[in-house]
Amino acid sequence: MNAITSIKIHPAIGIARVGNSRTEFFVGPELPNDRSPPHGGYKDRSLRVKRQAARFRVFGYDMNGNLVMELPASDATIRWTVH
Repeated sequence: MNAITSIKIHPAIGIARVGNSRTEFFVGPELPNDRSPPHGGYKDRSLRVKRQAARFRVFGYDMNGNLVMELPASDATIRWTVH
């Protein structure tokens, strides 16, 4: 098995996913080039834009940048910070 030398989070962080719905949200696309609308649409019953949630996954790569494996939550400790 190839040794993990770097870890990356996907999808990449860098876009604020905001909306003005007070109670509703949708989970954003998890596959590349997936442009299908979310179940229930982008707006709530008051026609406010739903906030977009993102499910993040953590992957380990070898020294050549090849994917080795996805790291499950049981194998990782993640601490989020905001700058």
